Amino acid sequence: MPLTHTQLEELDSRLHGQVLMPRDDGYETARKLWNAMFNRHPLAIAQCNGVADVQEALAFARQNELPITVKGGGHEVMGKSMMDDAFAIDLAPMNGVTVNPDDRIGTVQAGARWRIVDRDTQAHGLATTGGTVSDTGVAGLTLGGGIGWLMRSVGCTVDNVRAINVVTVDGEPLRVSEDNQPELFWGMRGAGANFAIATSFDFELHPVGPMVYGGLIAYAGTDTRELLASWRDYMDSAPDTLSGAANVMRCPVAPIFPPELHGEFITTLLMVYTGPADEADAVFAPFREWGPIADLTGPVPYAQLQRMLEEMRPWRERFYEKGGYISDFSDEFIDQIVSAALEAPMPSDNVQGIPVTMLMKMGGAVDRVDNNAMAFSRSDASYFFDVSAMWQSPLDDAPFIQWCRDLYKQLEPLTSKESYINFTANDDPQWLRGAYGPEKYDRLVALKDRWDPTNVLCHNRNIAPSSQSRAAAAA
Repeated sequence: MPLTHTQLEELDSRLHGQVLMPRDDGYETARKLWNAMFNRHPLAIAQCNGVADVQEALAFARQNELPITVKGGGHEVMGKSMMDDAFAIDLAPMNGVTVNPDDRIGTVQAGARWRIVDRDTQAHGLATTGGTVSDTGVAGLTLGGGIGWLMRSVGCTVDNVRAINVVTVDGEPLRVSEDNQPELFWGMRGAGANFAIATSFDFELHPVGPMVYGGLIAYAGTDTRELLASWRDYMDSAPDTLSGAANVMRCPVAPIFPPELHGEFITTLLMVYTGPADEADAVFAPFREWGPIADLTGPVPYAQLQRMLEEMRPWRERFYEKGGYISDFSDEFIDQIVSAALEAPMPSDNVQGIPVTMLMKMGGAVDRVDNNAMAFSRSDASYFFDVSAMWQSPLDDAPFIQWCRDLYKQLEPLTSKESYINFTANDDPQWLRGAYGPEKYDRLVALKDRWDPTNVLCHNRNIAPSSQSRAAAAA
């Protein structure tokens, strides 16, 4: 039977939060996602204000046989946290952060974004690895792995998770950790959106800031080949306290760049150093010797540094990306990137559009975690690369998406087998099997069979239960 207004009103009366229907104030804001390519209209949005609300909303959706989506920060590239004609469980009101500075543990609700975590943990001079932008949602980043600026010194986001509070698809509240349901804890750290709804996380925190050293350095595009080779050689022997990304890109129209660079082909380094302050200038000296055209590095509050990518592109955007790991950052890899940058599409007249190839150095603390310790995979991952594009006009969808796909296909023979699911617009089962590795993937399917055998939680990078996999193969 179709869902009635009366049914939704009854659910609303049982929630501490609220149920938003298409005609309600707040529905339009709640359904919008970070990636402007997706303009989806769910049947209703249950904005949950606690674990009991999540249980009520989940039970209601299952009783009425409604397709379910779960939204944390809504920052995921494929936009699956809102789907047309689905019932959305929105965790945005659940954004609290509690810091225990003595034990260095931060408890973070699943609707929080990293800017809130950074603010509250930095009040105690503590932090853990967040996303590369502060607008990223905590739940999505963590459940998929978590690559960020602190990973070389303290590990990826999942490496710092000590416990996860969840609601299972049967409505059971459960705390999972190494000591309780360790196999589920293993799978939640890398593929967690498939098995249960995470409601909060306990993170290990580390002394960071409040002042660190870093920022952006830009170079002329004509120097890119030599620059990337020099940066690679330097980062391969850099201290673990130095993290960063190299970006081959078209300069965006943003206040941090002088007008004469707007639209030009440039290379930028986004660098973060958390080591001894009196050594920072020496660590950054090579970057300045390479002849930058703009140098915006120096002492900076860590929370502000976390926002530096947002300052580079201060407009809401359409977005696409495909990425992976490389064990060998070769000259051939550099040549492919530079050639593609020179052939990148231009945006429509007077409209923003930026094709970017980003490279992030991994290693350090990332390598000190056994690849089999959790579902998140990182073998043969000396560097992470991401081919992406950001643009504003729907008229530019086809050329920018095709540019990303073409470059990724060219680079694919040079990449590692495993990959990072959060930074790739791909959810094909065979790709996911390769991203996790066959042994891990089979183990994840077994977890899916145990915790979500009917695939209630399917709007994600989906690990299908074995019954559905067999049915698909037979068809």
